[in-house]
Amino acid sequence: MLRHECRSRLGRAHTQTNGTAFMAFMALMVFTAFTTFTAFIAFMAFRDFMVFMAFMAFMAFLTLIAFTAFAAFMAFIANAAALTERVRKPQQNGLRKKTRQK
Repeated sequence: MLRHECRSRLGRAHTQTNGTAFMAFMALMVFTAFTTFTAFIAFMAFRDFMVFMAFMAFMAFLTLIAFTAFAAFMAFIANAAALTERVRKPQQNGLRKKTRQK
C-alpha cells in the first residue's frame, strides 16, 4: 500500500507544471494593456496620424524586444528549475527507501 502511495505521489509531482506559461500569459496581458494605454496617450498628444503611426511602430518594436528578452529569461529559469529537479530526485528516492524499510 505504501509503495503504491509513493508511486502515485511521484506521478502527481511529475505532472505538476511550473508557472512559465502563466507568467508569459500575464506578461502578454500587461504589454497589451501598456501599448493600448500608450496608443491612447499618443493619439491625444500627437493629433497627427503619421506621427502617431510611427510612434506605434516604435512601441511595437520595443514590445518585440521585451518579449524576446522575457522569453529567454523564462526559458533560463525553467532550465535551471529542471536541472535542480534532476539533482534533487535521487536524494528523495533514497529517503523514501529508508522510510519504507521500517
